[in-house]
Amino acid sequence: MKYAVFFVTVLATPAFSAGFIENICVAKLGPSALCTCTQSVADAKLSVADQRTAAKMIAQPDLYYDYAESSRRSQKAFIERYDVWGAAVAETCTVKD
Repeated sequence: MKYAVFFVTVLATPAFSAGFIENICVAKLGPSALCTCTQSVADAKLSVADQRTAAKMIAQPDLYYDYAESSRRSQKAFIERYDVWGAAVAETCTVKD
């Protein structure tokens, strides 16, 4: 019975599902290869929880400074991961005119 539930779940899942970062990118810029690339790098570099937080930061840029200036180690650690992701996006994802 476990396998039947798994099989139905897999079949019911859409073949393509945009992530948190791609969704916010599309909302701000419209559909683009840049948004897709940015999400791909996020999938490789950030956990799902980090992607959710990063999407909030993209939507509300002041959160970056709140986290960067925070005394909480977890928020500072997130900023380090976010910055690594941002550098990877800058290196990997290019915008063509």
